[in-house]
Amino acid sequence: MIPLLAGTAGYMVAGTLSKTFVRHRYWFSLAGWLAALGGLVRGVLLYSDRGAHVAHLGEWGVLGIEFKLDLTTLLFAALVVSLNLFTLLYLRTERQSTYYMLYNFLFAASYSLAFSNDLFNIYVTIELLSLISILLIGYERKAYQIYAGIKYLVISSLAMSLYLIGLGLLYRVGGQLGISEMASVLSGSSSTAVNVGVGLMITGLAVKGGIFLFSMWLPDVYSYSGVVVSVLLAGVASKAGLIGIIRISTLVTLNDLLIGLGVLTGVSGAIFAVLSKKPKRLLAFSSMSQ
Repeated sequence: MIPLLAGTAGYMVAGTLSKTFVRHRYWFSLAGWLAALGGLVRGVLLYSDRGAHVAHLGEWGVLGIEFKLDLTTLLFAALVVSLNLFTLLYLRTERQSTYYMLYNFLFAASYSLAFSNDLFNIYVTIELLSLISILLIGYERKAYQIYAGIKYLVISSLAMSLYLIGLGLLYRVGGQLGISEMASVLSGSSSTAVNVGVGLMITGLAVKGGIFLFSMWLPDVYSYSGVVVSVLLAGVASKAGLIGIIRISTLVTLNDLLIGLGVLTGVSGAIFAVLSKKPKRLLAFSSMSQ
């Protein structure tokens, strides 16, 4: 998976070099963006030539980590690359090297998540994304930002614990972690363990994705974070939960549930945005609505 490796490795190397060679941190970050852009272009060419396809990392066949290149992958990867460019143009060289390191690592996790089609790898990637987000939220060490970061940490931990329990139930039934392999095993299955497992996983991802009734952590975190961090949380971190839901939705039929949650979130987010008085809080609810 050259597109995946190009983008993820580019961001990881950029983050490491930004911390090591402080004076050139901005240019290393720009180089990381170019690597991700190259990976995205390569992914588009592969998709145009071969269509959607699945690959496994490692020499263990279906037991390896499963990655998927499809339209969802390309759209999310394009979102990551676009946000990276615009935030870099805003940042210039204002921040210290540690900030650039975390910044690039966040994009590495996000870019990797775009390709992930493995239940456990989705969990690991989202957890890494959450940890980096928390460090960025409280980076300026202001009391209200630390409070928002701790709130995000607690809620995120609870959400992903539900996901992990659900994953355990699914693995017990299907014996696979790759979503494509799991889908073939569970085809036609309607056991209670599968339904409960998927329900727990969707609940955990709904919290991460800012879906209404699960999203009241979102306004404080967005409002109290710095400008760039707010953009990254709205544009990438919250979308991580939605990517997980899209991947899992291939295991069971969730159309009616997802449409209902989507309508509820869109309408309620717009209502709360209209009622908000602070600009950043208004934008937080607007992001939830979107």
